[in-house]
Amino acid sequence: MIEDNDFFICKAFKEIITSGDELENKLGNKARFAIANYLLEIPPEEYENPSAIANHISAFCQRSGNESLYNWLLEIYNRLDETGIEKILKQNRDPGEQAEKDPQMSNILIYNEARETSRYIKRWLKKERDNNNQSTRNDSNSN
Repeated sequence: MIEDNDFFICKAFKEIITSGDELENKLGNKARFAIANYLLEIPPEEYENPSAIANHISAFCQRSGNESLYNWLLEIYNRLDETGIEKILKQNRDPGEQAEKDPQMSNILIYNEARETSRYIKRWLKKERDNNNQSTRNDSNSN
């Protein structure tokens, strides 16, 4: 089972990291690397546990110097919370599913959606690390 707040933290963070240039505009050009560097230290198996990932995201956002990231996460979190989990899930759900009538099925869908979001974050982090490594190699080759 996953808590609603963990679901919203994961979804809000995914929205931040997929925001394109807005990430650099709001947080600076080193933000991607700083986020990836911190979150890549998480043991890989924890990406299967959305609550653990939400805790790591929260801890990072609450670190000194990350106030802008924290405020942005909170802004998106509040918007998502206002929208509600059911409406968010309906965007990704098969129209034939009747999860809102079955609380257990709804909990499974919430967990699965949060787990997929955690896995997406993990893939994003690896991509960012690989991009940074490639950029570093290119910089050293040009010297």
